[in-house]
Amino acid sequence: PEPSAGFTQSWSENDTLLTLTPAADLLESQNYQITVKQATADIFGTTLASDYLLSFTTGAVTAPVISSTTPTAGSYDVAVNQQIKILFSKTMDRAKTQAAVSVSPAATPVFSWQDNDTGMIISLGASLSYDTSYQITIGTGATDKYGLSLPQNYLLGFKTVARPTVLTSKCYPLVDSTGIPPQAVIKVEFSKTMNKASAEAAFSLKQASTAINGNFSWSGNIMSFTPSSSMSYGMLYQISVASSATDSLGNNLSATVSWTFTTAADEGKTWTLEQADTENTTTFSQRSEHVMISFNNKLWVIGGFDGWNYLNDVWSSGDGKSWTRETAAAAFPARSGHACIVYNGKIWLTGGYSEASGLFDDVWNSSDGKNWVSASNSAAYYARSAHSMAVFANKLWIIGGETVDGNNTPTLLDDCWSSSDGSNWQSHSSVVTFFPRKLLVSGVVNNRLWIWGGFGEDADANKRALNDVWSTADGEFWRLETSNAAFPARCAAASAMFNNRIWLTGGASNNPYLEGATYYNDIWASSDGSSWVQILGNSAGSGTQFSPRVLHGAAALSDKLFISGGELANSYFLNNEVWSTK
Repeated sequence: PEPSAGFTQSWSENDTLLTLTPAADLLESQNYQITVKQATADIFGTTLASDYLLSFTTGAVTAPVISSTTPTAGSYDVAVNQQIKILFSKTMDRAKTQAAVSVSPAATPVFSWQDNDTGMIISLGASLSYDTSYQITIGTGATDKYGLSLPQNYLLGFKTVARPTVLTSKCYPLVDSTGIPPQAVIKVEFSKTMNKASAEAAFSLKQASTAINGNFSWSGNIMSFTPSSSMSYGMLYQISVASSATDSLGNNLSATVSWTFTTAADEGKTWTLEQADTENTTTFSQRSEHVMISFNNKLWVIGGFDGWNYLNDVWSSGDGKSWTRETAAAAFPARSGHACIVYNGKIWLTGGYSEASGLFDDVWNSSDGKNWVSASNSAAYYARSAHSMAVFANKLWIIGGETVDGNNTPTLLDDCWSSSDGSNWQSHSSVVTFFPRKLLVSGVVNNRLWIWGGFGEDADANKRALNDVWSTADGEFWRLETSNAAFPARCAAASAMFNNRIWLTGGASNNPYLEGATYYNDIWASSDGSSWVQILGNSAGSGTQFSPRVLHGAAALSDKLFISGGELANSYFLNNEVWSTK
């Protein structure tokens, strides 16, 4: 058939080539025939020998379809900088196809084309919105260059990635929380896997304007921050995570997240009387120079002197109020001025004094506090009392104290000994040692063995109460940390490790066995062994502070620090009070 819109003719090649151009597209799957009549003549009048027939059939025309999209339909976590690309099966009519595009949520798209107009790029601005569901519709008004339309609307739905968030309800400390231990580890939980370096750089912990240094560690999406040193008590701190923190895909927080918390008021400021002084036989008797220790989730009071008798009874309590006599007479001889420590699941006891036996150099242990076994009848070290014990480098240690020489003259000691079994002892401190002393306290802080104060010789060999501080990494070389610690010089104090600090309670300004000494009831604490903070000052005592005393015991159990017994100031009376703080 003749094309519906007709056609035009044009000649070329010196009128030897006739071109027929349809004014519109030919029909799909249509057979066409062109006839050149026999009467057609050249310029000389010569005609064709016969009619010339040319026939052909047009091909089947297919509608355009969408071959693929980026992102694919139904995608989640699509990056906000993701390019939206629609790939068609055919070359498209730009104007009609762009007009057929709609976007939800409403936006004004900007188009560009590539690949011979088969690829349409849609831009919705500098970036897509986070955590947003998009739907792009390409309607049937989109046509190819021949005017063929999409057979049906095409829907491209996808959701963009969510920004990472700080899950403050799962962080520690919580927002506006109070009573947080100064030793707390800060934990920040994120909603997504983070770029660790960016999150750490975005984090800050401040007290007022002072930034707190520390170290980071990770467990999944939880970032932990351990301050280099304990935070201060009773202070307001602020945690901030800046918006520069990014997840593993580079998406950042929408804004800086900040919150505050307050650390706990300092322990030790308020004391509770758990057991008043009593002669009731349901608890341990009034005494001094005893040992108080924590073992197997109980407090233990072991031996001592009641003003008349040296003791070898053993008592235990789970709360400091109700006491059980485990044995009235343990296997070890009665004594006072001994020392105990917990090592390898046992209580170990060394040294001490009784009027009947003098000084002891034996070693005992117990796995239950009731039944005691001798580890050595006479250890290699000098017999002694008023010494100290510690567990350091996985060994038992005894430190200082007082012995007697060949003339039975009391002699202060500057030695320390260690043992891994309680039977075989090795002497240390033969190179550089602390000044001789007794009635000292010791402990382990930051992988060093420390001693604090006592009654002994100063640098000028004068005998007095001391407030110097020494430490060692091996027992051989002792380092003088300070010759004048913040706490007043004292001896016969009681100490314990509590909440990652060493605590010093009470004591005397001079040898308590001599008249004229001032007794203390002040409280001091240190997290590093060298720097001491006063928690409570000296007073006459009150309903919330025990009275001044010496030769008492101290131990920590659960969330409380306890003291027990001792000799009271002025009256020199012994007592069996038990006080606690937390």
